[in-house]
Amino acid sequence: MKKIIGVGGLLLVSILSMLLPLAAGQGEVTVYTIPGSISVNSSFLWVAEVPPGLENVRVSWVIIGLVESGALGAFEKLADTKWFCNFGIECGPNPFPMAGGPYDANIYVTSDSGVITESHAITVSDLKVDPHLYPSGNDVLVQVYVTEFVSLAYSLYDADTLEIVQIGGEPAEDRNLAYCNCPAGFYNTSLSLENGKYYMSFEATTTDDRSGGSLEYFTIGEELSPVSVSLDKDEYLLGERVLISGTTTFTSATGEIKRNGASVRNMTFSLFSRGEYREFSYDYLPGETGNYELYVFAGYGNDSASQTLSFSVSRLLDITIPDIYVNESGTLEKNFTVKNLANQTLNITVSPDDELKSYVTAGLDEGSLGPGESATLTLSIRNILGSKEGKIVFHTNLVDIEKTVRIKVEGVVEENPRIGVSPLVWSEEEGYLLGEVSKTFTIENKGTGTLKGFDYSVEGIETDIVIVTFPESVGMVPDSGDMGVSVDPVYSGRYRRVLSVTSNGGSQDILIDLQFFDDISTGIDDLEWEIQSVVSELTGRGIEVPYAVTELASDLAQAETDLGNGYYASANRNFENIQGKWDGVKSIVILLPAAGGDLSLVLIVVVVLVVAVAAFFLFRKLRGRGAGKKKEGYEETEEDLEEEFY
Repeated sequence: MKKIIGVGGLLLVSILSMLLPLAAGQGEVTVYTIPGSISVNSSFLWVAEVPPGLENVRVSWVIIGLVESGALGAFEKLADTKWFCNFGIECGPNPFPMAGGPYDANIYVTSDSGVITESHAITVSDLKVDPHLYPSGNDVLVQVYVTEFVSLAYSLYDADTLEIVQIGGEPAEDRNLAYCNCPAGFYNTSLSLENGKYYMSFEATTTDDRSGGSLEYFTIGEELSPVSVSLDKDEYLLGERVLISGTTTFTSATGEIKRNGASVRNMTFSLFSRGEYREFSYDYLPGETGNYELYVFAGYGNDSASQTLSFSVSRLLDITIPDIYVNESGTLEKNFTVKNLANQTLNITVSPDDELKSYVTAGLDEGSLGPGESATLTLSIRNILGSKEGKIVFHTNLVDIEKTVRIKVEGVVEENPRIGVSPLVWSEEEGYLLGEVSKTFTIENKGTGTLKGFDYSVEGIETDIVIVTFPESVGMVPDSGDMGVSVDPVYSGRYRRVLSVTSNGGSQDILIDLQFFDDISTGIDDLEWEIQSVVSELTGRGIEVPYAVTELASDLAQAETDLGNGYYASANRNFENIQGKWDGVKSIVILLPAAGGDLSLVLIVVVVLVVAVAAFFLFRKLRGRGAGKKKEGYEETEEDLEEEFY
């Protein structure tokens, strides 16, 4: 299970670490990795040993400078004083994007005593240490591929305690697997172990004192799965290879890959015997973006087993190069926008392939793009005598991406514009607060000539469309223009309209399907006050506040957070649910008598609280603070009441 928490949560911990005192007299936090040196993309354990005696402990980690790319998360508890994260196994992938460093990290130990912050620097090696373990009964075959090295050692840990395992009465720690001026290759050993769960770490050192390492998790004595399949990750960029690996106890295994429900690849796996089971792998290169399913079938007929995995493929770069029309002179310069869709910096160069390099030069005005950043691609076309088709290759530090380019040499361009609008649907899952909202749409000319003469009409109540703005005209692709649409409904609820945009290049319909909600912040404040009043009353009578009340207060705080973050649908849904639960809970908890208390006193308190709450809400209502269903300043007419708002 991947243990990743939100950026906001870790930033809050960072702030608390400055505001709250160090847990006085509680000692320090010890942080280390297993193995001590780690290689890029390898598995490893990150361990934090915390002082004893702390209450309600939570341990989290942040890699400074990499927060935006998700380099933060939470440790799992192994024992009262030992917490860990097993990267590459259950705690998500290795969080360090490339070799180098040191990467500076903070470990936060939050407890009732305060927050302890421990700094930790990690250097990531480019030395390849690639272990493979093959258990069979109580034996395990160990095979490690290492690049050039002087020494290769391993250590064996009990996965439940992270204590070193004893083999033959001696600790299995820093045992040499090989010691020599060795070439790159595979190095082997075998062990006999008792039933259990284990981590095995490997660490190699080179002649120039570089070191790297990796980690493997395995079990001895567990029943083998008939078929077990895994992917190296579940989200890929177009151009990346999907690495499939698996094991089976059967003598045959096949697979099928589907994209968006349609079959794109069938496979028959080659099986390699590893004692009690067989191992297989496959390297698949997706050709398109989309959602994929991998189905693996092992065995025959009724004596068989299967497993299904899902993964997705998305684009690394956002770049569209439509057909390029060149006049009879055969010379033209065109600009296009290239955007980085990855969550890390891309170093990019571009070049035309052999079909185009005699006629086209390509260049980017920026060679390094951070996440979400864009650059301008310039294609200069010269001395072209006839239509050509080839590819522009984008060379990145992750993968190479090819984009097809078609160049058509023509005479005078014919006036035949055709309108295109994107997106065609305006919808927001979490909705909006009641009020005016706006969205920008893109108008493109999918034909030739100039697109102009824009106008619009609305199916429904046209007065709810505040304004629609258009560009004066739009030339041929890649030219485009912005269309602004603003709506301002009178009532909360479902808002569904069809906006039809017309031009000299035809028309295009846009569906506006939105949900508007009233502001429930006042209702949340009122309910918070009511719950806190009951909590204070119970506390004053020496009664422990029931968990149901504490849980509702926490849920209400989450609804308030959702509202503040713009999750209006979630906030309204949760608030209504909390209100219903509170109506049932408050009638019970307020009757709980204190130890040795008098029930008559309880009834008096109930009456007083009911009167107080009723008076409070009456006062608030008279002041006009309740959440209304109408917009302020709107006068309802009979025509409005008859109008269907669907």
